[in-house]
Amino acid sequence: MFCRLDGEWYEFEASQLGSLRSEVRRLFAPVPSVDLPAWPRGMSEPPYNKKTARTAGREDWILLDCKTIPNPAKPSDQIEICDFLTRDDTLVLVKQARGSGALSHLYNQARLAVEVLYDSAVARAKFAQCVRTASDGSLSVSRG
Repeated sequence: MFCRLDGEWYEFEASQLGSLRSEVRRLFAPVPSVDLPAWPRGMSEPPYNKKTARTAGREDWILLDCKTIPNPAKPSDQIEICDFLTRDDTLVLVKQARGSGALSHLYNQARLAVEVLYDSAVARAKFAQCVRTASDGSLSVSRG
């Protein structure tokens, strides 16, 4: 079998395919941990997120789309940590992906959000305030 990667062709044994598929399968849970509703054709992200927040089973999700905190590394920049925060503290980031560019952006947004929250007590405090405000004080996250 042949595979083209970064402009180069690579050959591998057909017997390796089963091993590769098994390895990739372990990376993805058979059932997603977060289930989002179908995205209607032509709907942009903000209306989709508002619709999702009103969908049955998600009433307790905190909508944080377009809510930003200052970037501790560059305070003139703002960071959107996530689009939703669930009651079990799952950060949910939403992007309609028509190609790898949107998925790359989503991955980098998630990585930056986690790194900033992990590394910066100031960012955690700002995010905690953002969550309190967006939830009308009904949800509080640790600023630890």
